[in-house]
Amino acid sequence: MAKNKTVFIIFLFTLLVSGVSAQSVAIEDTISNKFSYMAGALVEVSSLNSSAVTSFGLGGGLVVDNSFYLGVYGMGLPKTNVLCDNNIYEKRASFKHGGLWIGYLFNVDKPLHYGLDLKLGAGKINYEYSAENLPSIVFDDNVFVMMPAVSVGLDVTTFFRLNFNIGYRFLSGSEEVSKVFGDTIEKDFFSSPFGTISLVFGNFK
Repeated sequence: MAKNKTVFIIFLFTLLVSGVSAQSVAIEDTISNKFSYMAGALVEVSSLNSSAVTSFGLGGGLVVDNSFYLGVYGMGLPKTNVLCDNNIYEKRASFKHGGLWIGYLFNVDKPLHYGLDLKLGAGKINYEYSAENLPSIVFDDNVFVMMPAVSVGLDVTTFFRLNFNIGYRFLSGSEEVSKVFGDTIEKDFFSSPFGTISLVFGNFK
C-alpha cells in the first residue's frame, strides 16, 4: 500500500513539474513574441541658414508587438560654418540634442510599412565667432527639441530594417542670442524641415 502511495505521489509530482514547465515555456514564447528590441544609426539632413547640413546619431529601445516602440536617441551636428552678414568674423555653430524616441508602425506584417515618429529632447547649441589674430567669442544656448515625422520602413531581413523619415524640427527655449558686430541669430534659426535615414537592427519577426 505504501509503495502505491509513493508511486502515486511521484506521478502527481511529475505532472506538476511538466505543467509548470509547459506554462513557463508558453509565457516565455508570449513575451518573446510580444517584446523585442531595436538599435541603430541615424543620418539626418536639414537646413541651416538656407544651406543643407548633416547630423549623425544613435538610438534604440523596446518594441512591443513589432509596432509600438519606446526608446532614447542622441543626435549631433558637427561644428558648421554659418553665413554671416559681416565679413570680419566667421561664425560657426554646433548642435547636440537627445531624449525620448517614440513611434508606431502600421502594416508591420508586410516588408514595406509606414508609421508615425516623434523625438522629444533637450540639447545645446554652441556658437563661435572667430577671426584671424583675434580671440574667439564662444557662447552656448540650451534648447528643447520636438521632431514629429512620418516614416516609411523596409524590412530587408528579419533583423535589419531601413527607415526613411520626413518631418519638422521645432526648437523652444532659445532666444535671440547675439547682436554682436551687427549680426543676429534668431531663436528659430535651427528650426527646420528634415529627412532621416535610419539603419535599424533588431528582432522584426
